[in-house]
Amino acid sequence: MNKLISGNDNRRWIWVIGGIAIGLLAGIFFRSTSPQAASDPETTATAPVEADLQQEDNQTEQYTYAAPTFSLPDDMGEMVNLESFYGQPVLINFWASWCPPCRQEMAIFEDRYRQYSEDGLVILAVNTDDSEEVIREFKEVNQLSFHLLQDYQNQVIQQYAVTALPTSFFIDTEGNIVSRHVGLLTDDLMDDYLSKLGIEP
Repeated sequence: MNKLISGNDNRRWIWVIGGIAIGLLAGIFFRSTSPQAASDPETTATAPVEADLQQEDNQTEQYTYAAPTFSLPDDMGEMVNLESFYGQPVLINFWASWCPPCRQEMAIFEDRYRQYSEDGLVILAVNTDDSEEVIREFKEVNQLSFHLLQDYQNQVIQQYAVTALPTSFFIDTEGNIVSRHVGLLTDDLMDDYLSKLGIEP
């Protein structure tokens, strides 16, 4: 009788361990299908197929192609259309509140927006994972004055082929993407990209 109980216990442990292993593998698979925080220097986004890329390093790419247009609601529920900013330099940043480098670079965005909004600079921070309430609270707590948008169905993140957060695109006055950066934007990097849009610090 004791041997029979021991055998059943062994089989139960085999099923438990097997179930845990399957669960871990499933979690890894589903996590890999969502944008990841770009803390790993080897993590880069995939550019649109027809883009003419000139790779500079693991995080920075220079090229020129027309920015995909979109309309998204902002934190107040009003629709914001990229086409309405043609003729102005635009920074599109993809972010989420759970992403540490995303949160860190927001202060840099706000500083440059306050400096250069009168020169036409537009910043569109596209959130891919948070509710309208979370985005609104984030804006208030961090005292942000530029547009925070919500990509409800992940359509825009797919248009821009983003696979890591944060990812930033710099768009010139003709509506062309001229630079993309994956990962945290520092003060120096931000100024360098803005200078390529005709905004000199």
